[in-house]
Amino acid sequence: MFKTIDVKELKIDIVYKKIISNFYNEIKNILKENLMLFMITGSVGIDKIHVGWSDIDILIVTKYYSINDIRKIEKVIKQISTIKIGTTIYSKSEFENNIIDGKTMYSLLNLHYENLYLNYYNPELKLPVITLDMMKQKHLNLLPDYIHKLKRLIYNDNYDKKAVIKTMNLIMKIYIVQQNIIPKEYEDVINKFSYLYNFRSFDIAKELNSDAMSEELKKYIKEFIEFISNKNLLQRK
Repeated sequence: MFKTIDVKELKIDIVYKKIISNFYNEIKNILKENLMLFMITGSVGIDKIHVGWSDIDILIVTKYYSINDIRKIEKVIKQISTIKIGTTIYSKSEFENNIIDGKTMYSLLNLHYENLYLNYYNPELKLPVITLDMMKQKHLNLLPDYIHKLKRLIYNDNYDKKAVIKTMNLIMKIYIVQQNIIPKEYEDVINKFSYLYNFRSFDIAKELNSDAMSEELKKYIKEFIEFISNKNLLQRK
């Protein structure tokens, strides 16, 4: 059985905790007995928050999927949060039958490795079993889309910095997982990719504290794209 940590017991940045607590209370009021699972994922879930950069990612499962409930949740998000809250919401049927996206699969894999924890769980819900091999295959299917997305993001000089960094991070993460390693925060991802694939590292933390896209980061991203485009990293043993 996976460990459950109540939202009240979270030991994270106080601003993030307050927003999550308020949001969780609103979710309980909206969904009531329809709520099956509430789980904080992403960098907040692993307590690797970069204040001012990190979004709040929440995985929710309901007994029955209701558009009216989803609209109420979206309205609440706009009312209570100064930090972006991203929700991924499934019905019990979807979740138990593994009709889930790659991001959710990765969260469940991290749950297995105790990098993430449940915050509310109804034992009537059957959690999908996600293996490392399943995740690796899913990642391989997603990899071409992420690579081409990153390329499109830098076609002109008007970079969407957050989208660029997050997409690069996802691509690095996919390659790392192919080596049977589960990375965590941004710094960990870049350091592990650098080590495993002999590519230079980069101090990404300083970029997460600034809105502007530095020339150094632009150069690094271009080098990264050329590196993964011109080398078949998937053949690495």
